[in-house]
Amino acid sequence: IKLQKWISYLNFPWAPLLEGIGKIKTTEPQVFILSIIADVNKKQIDITGETETFSDLNSFVLKLNESKLFKDVALVSHQSKSTDQINGAQTYLIKLFII
Repeated sequence: IKLQKWISYLNFPWAPLLEGIGKIKTTEPQVFILSIIADVNKKQIDITGETETFSDLNSFVLKLNESKLFKDVALVSHQSKSTDQINGAQTYLIKLFII
């Protein structure tokens, strides 16, 4: 069973995943990615990070959604670390699936 799990991780499309996120990230330099966690069995990706404004975060999510590499992109968690809900540090969790 452990061998099958390792084979699943090795066969996961890491290069296209990281390249796809990287290309979108270059257009959104104000969005900081803190972690990328993959569930290889479900082909589900969780991205956590921070950005200064909700507008920047929304733009990042929209670009992920427009990518032909991903599907079902959803912002599932968002928290403002400031009293200003629009500007100031924003933390987020995005869930998406790789095609």
